[in-house]
Amino acid sequence: MAHNSYPGAILCETALSPNSPPVDAEKACTNLCAFHRLESSKEPYFVKEVLRDVHKQMKERKAGEVITIKTLDGLLVDFKVRTGEILDISEGVAWIAGKTYIEYVPIHTLASNEAHGPYLGYCNLLIIHRLRFRAVRSGEYLHEPVLPPFEACLAEFFSFRQVWEASDTHKQIRATLEALPAIATPITKIIGFACNSLANPQGCMREKQRVAFQHALLLTLKDHLDTKTGNPDIKILVQDPAYTEADIAMLTHLGMTVVEDPVGFVEVDEQSFVFACSPTVPARQIVMDMAMPAGMVWNKVLAEAVIFDVSDPWNLSVHRCINRYYDTHALPEDRKHFALMALYVRRVEGEVSAEVYAIRDLEVLITVRNYGQYADQMRLKAETMYELLCKVDRFE
Repeated sequence: MAHNSYPGAILCETALSPNSPPVDAEKACTNLCAFHRLESSKEPYFVKEVLRDVHKQMKERKAGEVITIKTLDGLLVDFKVRTGEILDISEGVAWIAGKTYIEYVPIHTLASNEAHGPYLGYCNLLIIHRLRFRAVRSGEYLHEPVLPPFEACLAEFFSFRQVWEASDTHKQIRATLEALPAIATPITKIIGFACNSLANPQGCMREKQRVAFQHALLLTLKDHLDTKTGNPDIKILVQDPAYTEADIAMLTHLGMTVVEDPVGFVEVDEQSFVFACSPTVPARQIVMDMAMPAGMVWNKVLAEAVIFDVSDPWNLSVHRCINRYYDTHALPEDRKHFALMALYVRRVEGEVSAEVYAIRDLEVLITVRNYGQYADQMRLKAETMYELLCKVDRFE
């Protein structure tokens, strides 16, 4: 049976905690309400202390116990840990609850949580189980990754790294880094998110050269920042649930430290340089809610992306923070190995003038309005077309 015929993860069994305030049945969650709530309170959407507490619970809780998360509207939700339990048996295959992970819910999809329970409407962190599959008769685990030997993985990476260092993309990024003005603060760490597994790439971007290039870029950043800041002790932390034991061994050999989710996010501070390329979590918002890093290399922040339903969506608060406190530097377009990326460096002089910020913010709001109107027009056209198609006689 094909691997993709099975789901990869499942939401933990949930319930309103006995210690929680009651659900207000008349107060349905809307994404807009959540946004205005945060705007008026000036509170971050993702909170560092909450992530730290959830991670602590995940490490401590055993099967049968619960992980409790406080929602944005003050409710307490229990997620039951079922690691190791058989959740279902289908066609001779047992579905087994694996390790627990955090699912980060972008603000634009928050309201959809209510489909799983009215108390989840304002829950921006969900706990999921990765699934494992075992043949009932043989007891053999199915679809487990077959990992190549350490030496072969390392040799393959070094080969790709040579290609990276000879590439035009590397040369142009290097030139951009060397032309940067002074960095606002000392740099103590580089944190890479969602660079994927070198040994067993996951998801829709599985090309090993793409994965290798992104890890090689982290080494390029360290080499440049070591020289620019005069600090040879800059650490590289990498976080991706896709990492295997083979990846951990290889990345350790390369001088990188693999950390669990959400440790990488919690480690972000003003002396960090962050990298993320098309992650499957809202990394840009999480990072900017944790702190204001010294620099970021990640997907270009474009207001035009407001209409796209992606996993790391455009966010107004992130865009405004960048417009006020960061200078933007263009990076070469290399869709094969990265995405449409940009380099953001926190301004040594502090925030831009009120006049410059007002102009930038107005441009963003006009773009959002125009693209929103375009999306509404396309939606109306699609609905009209559907109505017409429904009126056409069907031929069997």
